[in-house]
Amino acid sequence: MSSESIPISLKDFSSALSGLNHDNLDRLKDQIINSLNMLIETNNYLSEEKEKTTQKLAENITEEAQNTLEEDLELYRETIKENETVIARQKDRIAAINDELVARGFVTEESIIKEQIELFKKLDLKDKSSAINNPETEPFDDDHDNVNSSDSSEGPDTVYL
Repeated sequence: MSSESIPISLKDFSSALSGLNHDNLDRLKDQIINSLNMLIETNNYLSEEKEKTTQKLAENITEEAQNTLEEDLELYRETIKENETVIARQKDRIAAINDELVARGFVTEESIIKEQIELFKKLDLKDKSSAINNPETEPFDDDHDNVNSSDSSEGPDTVYL
């Protein structure tokens, strides 16, 4: 994410949902899911490149080549970490859309929870670069807007699905 752009807070995002009709909510949710899939594919690719770069660093190479590879490796790490933050934020937004759909009576809470769990499990399994599937990956910073943030009325111990 560019340092110039600041994402809309989850609270503001949730408030804006009330102005959208059912079809627009569904479209927005589909767009976010598509974006999540693309971010995960990107992270998987970057993770593979990170591994290849790490292997090249183990070889007998010139100092200049080593410096270049170390810079590449750092870029891969930073980008993966940044994407993981965006992925978490987008999952929060899917949950906010789901909450809006439940509040309007378009779906039951039970059915949307089941759908959301299945979606997030599928995404997590697809994400080979995440800390969930790769214990060697550093976990992302928890500085994204999530349901457990201080503006949540349910408190910090809320289980977020």
